[in-house]
Amino acid sequence: MSRKTPRTLLAVLLVTCLFQHVDTLAKTPDGDEIIIVRAEEGLPPNPPRTPDFSPFFAYHYEEQIILCSSASLGVIDVKLVSSAGDYYTCVFDTENGNILLPISGESGEYLLQLTTLSGIRYIGKFIL
Repeated sequence: MSRKTPRTLLAVLLVTCLFQHVDTLAKTPDGDEIIIVRAEEGLPPNPPRTPDFSPFFAYHYEEQIILCSSASLGVIDVKLVSSAGDYYTCVFDTENGNILLPISGESGEYLLQLTTLSGIRYIGKFIL
C-alpha cells in the first residue's frame, strides 16, 4: 500500500461525513431553523432575532434538534425544556461542530439554553 492510500482514504471519509451532514440538513422537511441569540442583561424579552448575535444555529428535524456551532468555544452546557414536558441536559464540546438533541415532538413551546464555561448564555425559542 502506498503512502497516498491512507491520505486518500482519510480524504474520502471526511468528504463522506461532510456530505452526510449536509444531506441531513437539506432533508429537513419543514426547514424549521431555530434562531439562537445571546441572552444579555438588559436585552428586551424578545431580542432582535438576527444570526449575528450567536455562533450557534439549530434546526428541528423530526424528533430531534440538530445544534451546530460555527466557532470553537470549548465545552458548553445545553438545556432543553418544553411546555410538553421535555427536559434534556447535556454537555456539548463545540470542537465537534454539532450534536443531536432528542425531543418528544409533542406540540408546545420549547426553550433551548446554552451556557459557555465563561458564563455567557444563549437562548433559542420555538413552537411545535
